[in-house]
Amino acid sequence: MWVRRSSHRASALAVWVAVTLSACAAPAGLVGADSGGSAEGGAEGAGVVPNSIGGTRVASLADAKGSLLFDPIAPKGLGEPTGVFVTPPEETGKSFAIELDYQVSGLGLIVVRESPPMMPASGWPDSVAEVVASNGEPFRHGTSSSAIVRGDHLALLTVPEDGSTASLRWYERDDLLLTVTGERLTPESLLKLVESL
Repeated sequence: MWVRRSSHRASALAVWVAVTLSACAAPAGLVGADSGGSAEGGAEGAGVVPNSIGGTRVASLADAKGSLLFDPIAPKGLGEPTGVFVTPPEETGKSFAIELDYQVSGLGLIVVRESPPMMPASGWPDSVAEVVASNGEPFRHGTSSSAIVRGDHLALLTVPEDGSTASLRWYERDDLLLTVTGERLTPESLLKLVESL
């Protein structure tokens, strides 16, 4: 599930955290574009699935660049993506998000999603603090914490209750939000991976 821009920007972040935490622990077939266990949208026994944005496959990041609402970055250190997907075009004819999927030896599937932010970058610190403060609340499944990544970027780190994986979200630029999730990533391995991108 992909959370799109909303007039309720802070609540959109809370929804993303809830979706991320539940998706990380969801049984196969309940998350993603389809439930068939195919390379395009399901993974046997994994809460992280390819094409989690339900997008259309494109040949490469270079091919996707002209169809996006923003200028994406090419992650370094992960090799070539095994899948590149863009969301259906908005009213402008441009796509809202891109997902790059990688198969990494020892780490399995790594999913990198890029999109314009749901809120101004100036509101990010307060939103992260609000989500972190909600740890332990009855509606929460898993935990969230803040981290500094890639020099000086404030990130939100989420881990589901079973600790099976971790997800990290941060503003790479004021106009670009990145999310990295992996099927076998601990918080420590995720933070190390993000520094190598």
